[in-house]
Amino acid sequence: MQCTGFPGPGLEHTSPRVLFNPMSEYINRHNEDHIESSFEQFKKKHGHKYETEQEHRHRMKIFRNNVRYINTRNRAPLSYKMKINKFADRSVSFKENNLIKIKIYFFSLG
Repeated sequence: MQCTGFPGPGLEHTSPRVLFNPMSEYINRHNEDHIESSFEQFKKKHGHKYETEQEHRHRMKIFRNNVRYINTRNRAPLSYKMKINKFADRSVSFKENNLIKIKIYFFSLG
């Protein structure tokens, strides 16, 4: 077993018991390895590929913000817990636009 820095690498921060310190990312700016490794695992698991390096950086930025949001919500005493899913590299506007398209599609069927 090898010791790693708190909170450690990977996606385990999103488990029901979240010990992630949100300020550590701002204080230790040199240690973004856990986000990069989590993003690489996320891309591999969900088969995401990006056409340009610029898009890759943009999607990783959105992923980082979504992970922060998930960790923040999971620290709150709510009746549910959030996890990373295949949409973690998407922005709210992307999700809203696709939800509208889905609603239009289903309403046009009836």
